[in-house]
Amino acid sequence: MLEPYLSELCSRGIVLASGSRVRQNLLRQIELPFTLQVSGFAEDADWRTFENPKEYALFNARNKAKCIETDSIVISADTVAEVNGVVLEKPVDADDARRMIGLWNGGICLMHTAVVVKGKSTNESVCTTEIEFDVLSDEVVDYYIRSNEWEGASGAIVVEKKCCSTFIKKFNGCFNNVMGLPLNALCNMLIQEIKNSRTENSIS
Repeated sequence: MLEPYLSELCSRGIVLASGSRVRQNLLRQIELPFTLQVSGFAEDADWRTFENPKEYALFNARNKAKCIETDSIVISADTVAEVNGVVLEKPVDADDARRMIGLWNGGICLMHTAVVVKGKSTNESVCTTEIEFDVLSDEVVDYYIRSNEWEGASGAIVVEKKCCSTFIKKFNGCFNNVMGLPLNALCNMLIQEIKNSRTENSIS
């Protein structure tokens, strides 16, 4: 999808404003060259002060992008989990992870990823994927907690790893979005940035 635009993207340069290894691997998967620059933005806003979880994720993604000063194209993202209107952040400890698992166990969790592409223009998108989970026994939950797979993951959900991948009955939406970067949406945003740049150059 990006191949016709790749030379222009490479000449502009791509900066990923994220320390997430999963997001880095997703960009490598589509063979998009990038440099890494963690924004340093303090994600300490209270999600309850926002209109909805999508706006909260978008607030974080916007501010991550704003922290990066460069002439290159900046990609930033933020992923939050939501169950029944409640945002699940990254668990602070095993007890917190167990609490979160109890909220989505046998039910539905929404994963929202906000993506911002900042270049000569700024493009924003929020992608939502619905995850339907199987009912997990106490024994399975105990094992998952001991595995520590959940560490550093929004809602204690890590779909690309051994245990959590077996908990999921069905996805409705983009799988890559759950991992932290909806590739189809991102590619469309990058293409739009190149088209906007072409238009600007033709006018000038």
